[in-house]
Amino acid sequence: MNFRRILTAATAAIIIASAGPGAVAQNPDATVIARYIELCEWLTDVRYTPAQRQELHAQVEAYWQQGDQRRIDTVLRSLDMHRQLAEASTALRETTLAKIRPGVLVSLQKDAAEGGADSA
Repeated sequence: MNFRRILTAATAAIIIASAGPGAVAQNPDATVIARYIELCEWLTDVRYTPAQRQELHAQVEAYWQQGDQRRIDTVLRSLDMHRQLAEASTALRETTLAKIRPGVLVSLQKDAAEGGADSA
């Protein structure tokens, strides 16, 4: 799977409904990254292998190490939206997922059709 594409597609759909960017820590907390991986799994309805989880963890961690503010904000906004959905009703979570998931999957399919190196 192309985790960069997942990050882009998943968060693009979420950001539409999210508030402004959150405060940025100097380094990502392992819990933050683990929650983000869980969010990506939820959005794609795929349980990642340990190797895939490790790859995604390294990519997200690199955002902080490289000071990639746009991607850091995307991760934090996505997690904030996921937190809000966790507190929402089951019906709202299901409705939101039904709206977001198709865009994520279409983006992954497009990347695979274009020969994305990490697509499977």
